[in-house]
Amino acid sequence: MPTTLTLGEITRGSGKVFVRVHTNANRLWASSSAGGNDLPCEAFRLDDGDWVVTVPVLSVTQRLDVWAGEQDADKHARMRINPLAARVQSTANTLRKNEAATGIRNIDAELSSISLEAKSIVPDGDQIIVTCTVDAFPKPVGHEQMSPAIFALDGTRVDDGWIDLGTHLRPDAKYPSEKRFSSTFSLRVPAGLDALVIGVDFADQWRFIELEPWRLAQLRDQWAQLATPADRDVRYEDWFLNRHRMRKNDRILQERAVPHLAEQPTFSIIVPLFKTPLDFFAEMVDSVVAQTYPNWELLLVNASPEDGALHAAVEQRCAADKRIRHIPLDGNYGITENTNAGIRAATGDFLSFFDHDDVLEPDILYWYAKGISDYPTTDLLYCDEDHLQDGHYIVPFLKPDWDPDLLCSENYVCHMLTVRKSLVDALPELPDKRFDGSQDHNMTFLVGEQARNVYHVRRVLYHWRIHENSTAGKGVSQKSYALEAERLAVQGHLDRCGIPAKAVMEARVPGRCEVTYDMHEFPLVSIVIPNKDAPEVLSTCIDSILELTTWPLYEIVVVENNSTQDDTFALYERLQARDRRIRVITSNTGGVFNFSKVINDGFAAARGEYLLMLNNDTEVIDADWLQHLMGPCMREDVGAVGCKLLYANDTFQHVGVALGRGFGPFHVDVSLPEGTWGYYETDLLSHRASAVTGACLLTKRSVFDEVGGLDETLSVNYNDIDYCMKVQQAGLAVLLQLDTRLRHYESVTRSPSTSRANAISFGREHGIFLGRWQRHVTLGEHYYSKLFRFWNPYHTLDV
Repeated sequence: MPTTLTLGEITRGSGKVFVRVHTNANRLWASSSAGGNDLPCEAFRLDDGDWVVTVPVLSVTQRLDVWAGEQDADKHARMRINPLAARVQSTANTLRKNEAATGIRNIDAELSSISLEAKSIVPDGDQIIVTCTVDAFPKPVGHEQMSPAIFALDGTRVDDGWIDLGTHLRPDAKYPSEKRFSSTFSLRVPAGLDALVIGVDFADQWRFIELEPWRLAQLRDQWAQLATPADRDVRYEDWFLNRHRMRKNDRILQERAVPHLAEQPTFSIIVPLFKTPLDFFAEMVDSVVAQTYPNWELLLVNASPEDGALHAAVEQRCAADKRIRHIPLDGNYGITENTNAGIRAATGDFLSFFDHDDVLEPDILYWYAKGISDYPTTDLLYCDEDHLQDGHYIVPFLKPDWDPDLLCSENYVCHMLTVRKSLVDALPELPDKRFDGSQDHNMTFLVGEQARNVYHVRRVLYHWRIHENSTAGKGVSQKSYALEAERLAVQGHLDRCGIPAKAVMEARVPGRCEVTYDMHEFPLVSIVIPNKDAPEVLSTCIDSILELTTWPLYEIVVVENNSTQDDTFALYERLQARDRRIRVITSNTGGVFNFSKVINDGFAAARGEYLLMLNNDTEVIDADWLQHLMGPCMREDVGAVGCKLLYANDTFQHVGVALGRGFGPFHVDVSLPEGTWGYYETDLLSHRASAVTGACLLTKRSVFDEVGGLDETLSVNYNDIDYCMKVQQAGLAVLLQLDTRLRHYESVTRSPSTSRANAISFGREHGIFLGRWQRHVTLGEHYYSKLFRFWNPYHTLDV
């Protein structure tokens, strides 16, 4: 019988045009194009013998070509699909209740075995990163040649190539004889597009979806809701005023509680005045007088004797409250010496440093006094803060707990710095004017180095005013002398602590300091890499180490576990013959994966005193990566060091781990673009963290042995986080060095944990971890504020 072929009814569905094809052939091929560009096109056989072909809804006319035949494409039909005409025909068929047309609308969702979904839209400058997933069962023909693409509505391809973020074939849970295909991938496209067509070509079949304007906007909004950090959240002021700030009843309760505090120190609040605007002065003093805690003195150090109005305002306030004292100077000696005059005049137990144009919350001294009462060895205190601009509260800084490494990059402590007076009195001398502009930063170092306890009040209690003459308004660049003062402060800290390093201003980040370590010794570093098969992946990792690494003394220990491929063992032979620094040992894990045992065995066989666990799916980017890791790791107070890890699409895989308050640890700022600065530059500045990932973790052999290595009962999950917690329990720091990067092709070598056995194993190890570190997880960790949204990795306000 001759082949017949007719293109029939048209209807529109979710971003697609559906065309019914009448043919008696059992085979059909279809293609679509516009402006010379090939476009996604799908074809499905219907139960009644007809076919349906789907093409994207475009803004231009596209050409649909269909071929049909038993052996060869011996029949051909062509249709031009105009977007407006297609809409009119679809509407007409709906109004006529044309079942031949309406019956094929969105039929692809029912007939296709391939599911394609856009998961996220992440902005990155003038581009967006579109991340998608494909799931297919059974595995599609041509899956090895899968090729995603994105098209604009004019038919042009707009992506710059796709990045595989993990592709897997695994037995289906219900039908183990069949394989399920899954893939996650990303593409970058221009940010200005208001609709997209995303297609995946499997060699002989397409699957595509269209992100219409509403859906694209929805994905953008979902990402904004998920990942807008607190300092950019327009809802902050409402949150502060209605959910966070002290209530009227709190004042009564705090005033009742004061007599019952075990410690009731007196705070000497030092305010250097210089040409202070009278309205700012009044607000500043009012905020002190309004304190619920009564034991304070306010020292107004007036360095502008020529300002008669300000002098009169100060005298008036002193007459109204005997706790307010006027410390007049005969001139302006600079902010440091003016502050020193207040220090010398102070009679309190603690010194609080307060700027002349800022404002305090009425309960700041109560929370400070309570902190001292709860922890009597406290020698230094600070709180969270925001900015006050034109009467509005904006840009909150919800700070980490005490972190002297972050303090070397920026003065994150800042306000309201309060220190025990006896420690300041014990200094050989007070700082001089060289520290003008960074005097509080320097004082934080001087006292912090001696402090028995540093107490961070996790409440927004200080408002840093933004105006045209303030540092908050113009930044540190307005006061260039402050940059040199900050460098001196950081360098003094490094010298006093015996850290062989130099403080360098603006090496990577404007207005920020970088610590560069002086490397005079180069001890042996043992790079231990667990490996099971995946010879191409391992080869990429080791090639990058050998070709780029400039650290002069290292060895590579590959820990073989459970490989089965001949190519893997052939690679082992080539690697060991290639470079005498490479050794391959075998870890006997009984045929199951146990990361902890593999690392423990590798470290036992290693010869170095510094041990680096490194995943086989990593790749070195920066030649001096080991220098950046070894510098801090050679310090006596540091037990583990990690670095920035990037996915293949140049987004963050790892910039530190937070404990998660109940649900377990999570990676901070995961999937943000590499160029992201993060919340108060947290993705740029090196700092301490609760944990770093074992994908790249440097430690000392002495520390590893002291804490008992990795816990082999945590075979797959949380072993690296558990190790970091043990390191901190031993009194050592876990440091995140963000001035060096590696690429991490995570999930390339290990399939997702979807089996029942894996789920049970994860649940067991999750329970062990939470039980062991219950207090830390429940109460919140030191370096990720509890005021952020619960189990959100993006420093998002808990609104």
